[in-house]
Amino acid sequence: MKLNLICILLVIAYCCSLCTTGYAQHDNVWIFGDSAGVDFNSGNPVPIKTKFPGGHLDESSASVCDEHGNLLFYTDGSYVWDRYGDTMNNGNNLTGQIPVFAGFVPTHSSAQGTLIAPFRSNKNLYFIFSLTAREQMENSGKLYYSVVDMRLNNGRGAVVPGQKGILLDSLLTEQMTAVLGDRCNFWLLVCSREPEHNIKAFEVADDKVIHQPVVSKGFPNFLSPIDLYGHLAVSPDRKRIAVSKMRPYGKDGVGLFDFDPLTGIVSDYMQILPDHPAGGLCFSPDGQKLYTHSVFYEGNEVINALFQYDLTSGDVNKIVASRTLLKSGPGSSFAGANLKLAPDKKIYFPELVLGGNSRFLSRINFPDRLGNACLVEENALRLVERTSVFTGLPNVIPVISSDTFYHSGALSGPCFANVNKLRIRVPNDITSWDYLWSTGSTAASITADTPGIYWLQYKSTPCDLNIDTFVISFPNGVLPSLIIDTPCFNMPNGKVFATTYTTDTVQYYYTWLDTSGTTISFTDTLNQVPAGDYELRIRTAQCDTNIFFTIPHINPAVAFIADTLVCAGTEVMFQNISDPYYQQFFWDFGDSTYTQASDPAHRYTQAGKYTVSLSAKGPRCSAAITAVLEVDGRYHNVFVPDADSICMGEAITFSPQWQGYTTTHAHWDFGDGKELTTSELLQVQHAYDQEGVLAVKLRSKFRVCPDSSYIDTIYVFAPPAVDVGKSGSLCLNGPVVELKNQSIIGPGPHNYLWNTGDTMDRIYVHQPGTYSLYLSTPPLGCVSVATITVVKDCYVDIPNAFTPNGDGYNDYFFPRQLLSSGLSSFQLQVWNKWGQVIFETWDNMGRGWDGTLNGIPQPVGVYPYKITLKYFDNKEETYYGNVTLLR
Repeated sequence: MKLNLICILLVIAYCCSLCTTGYAQHDNVWIFGDSAGVDFNSGNPVPIKTKFPGGHLDESSASVCDEHGNLLFYTDGSYVWDRYGDTMNNGNNLTGQIPVFAGFVPTHSSAQGTLIAPFRSNKNLYFIFSLTAREQMENSGKLYYSVVDMRLNNGRGAVVPGQKGILLDSLLTEQMTAVLGDRCNFWLLVCSREPEHNIKAFEVADDKVIHQPVVSKGFPNFLSPIDLYGHLAVSPDRKRIAVSKMRPYGKDGVGLFDFDPLTGIVSDYMQILPDHPAGGLCFSPDGQKLYTHSVFYEGNEVINALFQYDLTSGDVNKIVASRTLLKSGPGSSFAGANLKLAPDKKIYFPELVLGGNSRFLSRINFPDRLGNACLVEENALRLVERTSVFTGLPNVIPVISSDTFYHSGALSGPCFANVNKLRIRVPNDITSWDYLWSTGSTAASITADTPGIYWLQYKSTPCDLNIDTFVISFPNGVLPSLIIDTPCFNMPNGKVFATTYTTDTVQYYYTWLDTSGTTISFTDTLNQVPAGDYELRIRTAQCDTNIFFTIPHINPAVAFIADTLVCAGTEVMFQNISDPYYQQFFWDFGDSTYTQASDPAHRYTQAGKYTVSLSAKGPRCSAAITAVLEVDGRYHNVFVPDADSICMGEAITFSPQWQGYTTTHAHWDFGDGKELTTSELLQVQHAYDQEGVLAVKLRSKFRVCPDSSYIDTIYVFAPPAVDVGKSGSLCLNGPVVELKNQSIIGPGPHNYLWNTGDTMDRIYVHQPGTYSLYLSTPPLGCVSVATITVVKDCYVDIPNAFTPNGDGYNDYFFPRQLLSSGLSSFQLQVWNKWGQVIFETWDNMGRGWDGTLNGIPQPVGVYPYKITLKYFDNKEETYYGNVTLLR
């Protein structure tokens, strides 16, 4: 029998639906409206009647069963009744003694005014959350919670004293729902009013209500002051939230949000129903459809409409465009009817009628189907006589379970499992996540191509753990697996083995062919073949098939890591990073040394370039690789100066004895505070301007070898100090000028040489001029020179008469042309015959006496004078005489 390569899809069907778990049983009896109820324990909805005061459950209601589906109690948020319809002990005033207003108890007219949540750790304890209605004015929008203990009052339950009417929040709308979180917790979701425009998520974890909510902000165009009622709904996968806004005369619609069940954060708002106010909301079981119950006007007529939206695209424009009107007709203008998913996977909602309550529930029979295929059935369920419903159905029940469920099944596959694979997965009607297969896969499904036992672990609630076991067999044979020993590159040493299970008793026949169609083997093994494409024909009594496969070649890499630049004498580490395929190695270091170590170390003693090779050998393949390694020699920084002693002002040339080509830079310290850095080790020259015994240092840095330093000493001698003065002066008939070195110098010998040719330590000058002294000292004969100028600075003649007649000749008495430039001070005084000073000046650059006193010409005659001089060498001279004034 010849079979094609096909894939058989097999879904394991077994009793694992959430409808039969403890999670669903808590919601099996609904109590609502005026004494109305529905029992789903039989699998079909059965209307029932309760002992209940009419009007309390028109909108706000919640009821809860035990894990077996037996009714425990129900509430409108303000009162709680036991399963017999009697007020539970301590079961009134759940909203903190808020008085009745306008005929309404605080919560019963709230759209989602109450919610029941079982404790996780104790099946006898339950939370009741209560949310006051908008009619309560200043007391509207207050959120409370209370605790019921079913062990009290002989098993009929009671509200625990001290745990009733605990205020949790305020300034909220009438919307409230709950959703399971990802940490065995649940989130209570409510909406705040303007101006916050927030959606708040209160976490309930470890049976404790955390009063600090997670607040999601940023929806200013959605919530407003009069959006006090509407509904909240959460998708089955807990990743989306729908929020409706119900204004009787507005057009506000439905918002769709993303929800993170781990953090409680709401984000990414999109408005999908902007045309009409909406009340009830419900997601389909698969989470891909959203149903809304809206109210709008056609003229003066109130219309109730049921819409479906397709959410699969995730695009707001496509979602809005997918809207399908499923049902419309006259109805109540008060609010949109509540929509609720029942244990039978159908969605139920009240039929709104003009003027009061209805005695029917309508339903959506196939809510996962698209458009009208969902099949809306009006008045599908008739309630018990003398019971009715207005708009409300019981709120959701968040049940945190932590059970482990085990399921098993046996599967038998057709021929050749590898060709006709079995797909195994969780049934489609179960919402599940966090998959882990025995194969290690985390996908929702796997394909089984070998016989054996497979198990799947997954969650269907945040705390439930399901473990499913599948026993897979293939009685007609299992397609053998091919075990390929790949050949080396360009070598015909490949091998292929067709293996079967040891428990397999089927007889297999093999035919191996190459690409030309030539048969090359009839056994279960193909030996000594090169890489390439091949065909294997397998035949059994029941099945046969052809397998086309490729034998790849292997070319395992040979490689090593080592420093490519090292210093002579340094140990080099060679790290072998060759493919693990290789087991034997041979190293040639290029300096006539070898080793077979895997990761050797080697020391090169001489500078140079070496070619290192590594050869590797494996079971069938061998290869080699080479690399060039450069070894730097170690250099010593010896330098030679062209002189070891100099006079100040002279320069020394420093010549390095070795100039290594691997030097990166050389740093010179000349010992006098001067430094120099060069990129190479070069000859340098330096002049010294200070004496002393100086240490010259050279430090060179190389590419890889250690830094090298060298120090040498030089001697710098200072020339002798020479000072023969700044200037000198000669006077008529005065003494000669003595010139000598006025500086203190050390002990000799000293060599003197004047520019006059004298070699004595001093000379005597009789004539003005410039005189220089050259002084040298041992041991290098360093020479210093000093120069002085001697000038004629004294008076040799003073005028004895002058004629101040204004002719421009000899009009003033003043020895101007005879004054020396070597004066430090000057004073001229002239007296009349009565001893009165008639002229005086200190300015040796002035005009002198013009023959007047206070501008009045003085008479012709003889006038005494005094001239006082002081030189820069502090010598003073005074001259007295008479001058004749002529006219």
